[in-house]
Parts: sequence; structure tokens; C-alpha cells
Amino acid sequence: MIRAVIFDFDGVIANSEPLHLAAFREVLAAEGKSIPATGTLFVGDEGMILNNELIPAKRMQDYRAAKNLPAPQPRPREVGIGLGAEWVAAAKGGPASAGNFVNAANCAEAIALAQAAIRYSRKVFRAERCAPALLWNAQAMEFTNVSDANQYLHREYRDGWALSNGGV
Repeated sequence: MIRAVIFDFDGVIANSEPLHLAAFREVLAAEGKSIPATGTLFVGDEGMILNNELIPAKRMQDYRAAKNLPAPQPRPREVGIGLGAEWVAAAKGGPASAGNFVNAANCAEAIALAQAAIRYSRKVFRAERCAPALLWNAQAMEFTNVSDANQYLHREYRDGWALSNGGV
């Protein structure tokens, strides 16, 4: 099942994609927000994530209420060692660090997909059209509709530097 579509704008959304711009502005305005000058926007069937904030916010509030989950509390930052203190506390059995490996894996996957979309769109970009949306299959770890884009998800290693399946 396809759960997300990733595409890359050429950096000038107002000039090249006016219908998308109008739609994004309308949805964000309903939430009291506007499109920032820079940032990251993920668009899904049921909402958006704009710079790490779920839109519409009510969907997240309703989910938390249905599951009886408390609203997240701001995490105090240690003066001086910051995230290092969180890692040490987590290693000693405390709460998970905000930089834990589960969060890092999801973030790394999103960054890799965005980079693949950028590199593929540069390859096929023409002034009169944008690259097609790339449909991602998370289980198979591949784009399903544009196989050429999958080449940007892997790398060829020089002799002596290949990764193995757990062996050293």
C-alpha cells in the first residue's frame, strides 16, 4: 500500500506550481499558519507535516484523546552537555533520548528519500514540466513507479570497502 508521495519542487513553488501553492496556502491558513521561506513539507492523504508540526493539529489532539495519551511536555535541556546528558541518562535506564535510534532511522529514511527525489528531478527536469511524483514502498524500500530513481538509494563501494551482512 502506498502511504506517501515524495516530490521535489524546483525551489520556486510560486512560479512553477501555482495550484499547489494555492492549495498549501489555503490549508495552512485554516490552521493560522503560512508557508515559511524555507523548510520541509511532507504531504499525505490525511494531513501534512510542516517543519515537524502536524497539520491539522486537531487530528493529533483527537488521536491523543482517543488513546488517552498526554500532550508531549517540552524537554528541558541540560546546560553545557545538552543531548549528551540525555544519551547518558537513557543508557542508565532513564527515558529515551530525543536522538534515539528509532527516531534517527525514520529521519534518515526521510532525508534519503528527499535526496533521491532531488537528484532524480535534476536528471529529468525540463522547463515546461516537473519530475513525476515518486511513489515509495516502505516494506520493499524502493520507488514503485519510477525505477530509475532507485539508483539514488544505493551506492557502489570501491574494492575493499563493501558492506557485508554483519561480518567485519
